Amino acid sequence: MEVPSSIKYLPNIYAGDDDYEEGFDESLVINKDVGECFLCPICYGIPRNPIVLKKCGHGFCEVCIATQVNQSTSLSHKEKSLNTKCPVCSSLFTKFDPIGYEDFNIPSKKAFNLIRIKCPNGCEHIASPHEMDDHQTYECPKRTVKCPYRQCKEKMLFEKLVADHIMNCEKLMIYCDFCLLPVRKSDETNHNCKDRLASALKCMLCLLSTCYTFKISLL
Repeated sequence: MEVPSSIKYLPNIYAGDDDYEEGFDESLVINKDVGECFLCPICYGIPRNPIVLKKCGHGFCEVCIATQVNQSTSLSHKEKSLNTKCPVCSSLFTKFDPIGYEDFNIPSKKAFNLIRIKCPNGCEHIASPHEMDDHQTYECPKRTVKCPYRQCKEKMLFEKLVADHIMNCEKLMIYCDFCLLPVRKSDETNHNCKDRLASALKCMLCLLSTCYTFKISLL
């Protein structure tokens, strides 16, 4: 079954949680000899978004070092001007010291991208940390998502959503073959074309009346 583009990239509902944003567990690393060079000393995982302190050279997950300095957003938005201690060597650093992946030199970027991670969700996908972050959040068939239909609050694996739920959700809007008006799948058996058409006509007349009254008030 071809996945509709409107739901193809539904995000993992846990993306953004602190636990989710911490580094990938070391057990998921295939080439551990390369991965060990980038282990975060706070969560002991491979960073999704690596940060290096310019003064001492120690590296961390962005979310880990941000938490360490009592903030929940990116270090680039840090407003405090006070120095903070490196969790490893206690060297003082300011908000201007951390270097993000985008500012790594070319050899460091290449080394980081050599790391191969197995998907934390349990599918067979293998990728670099940056690619795996996108895969786990937007592409993995085993990511947990929320049904996209309004009023439906069910959460499930994306593969289940596509295989079964999306076409059988009780909140799915379908169109009556006779009156052509939209109706929720859960209300299909109780749908009465005459009542719905009368209700739709009443709403239309009410809207026209409101528009007419508003126009008169402007004269």
